[in-house]
Amino acid sequence: MSRPPNIMRRKVAVPTDLAIFILTIIALLITRQILVYNNDTESRMFVMTIIIGYGFGSWILLGYIKQVKTLEPNLVLYI
Repeated sequence: MSRPPNIMRRKVAVPTDLAIFILTIIALLITRQILVYNNDTESRMFVMTIIIGYGFGSWILLGYIKQVKTLEPNLVLYI
């Protein structure tokens, strides 16, 4: 029995969303100086934000939203 493609894409979209959420929390804690950082962690956070937040993460989530809009047009008002 095969699953609908929407369910298969959701398995990728949810962890991607979680990774972006955790990355945002860590960046907020670093900017508020709750987490200690140096030049190495600053450059790592910058690279992870660019790659995950603006790169692959947004590409995966926008692809998922596009697929949901085409498969379930009634949900367009909620997205």
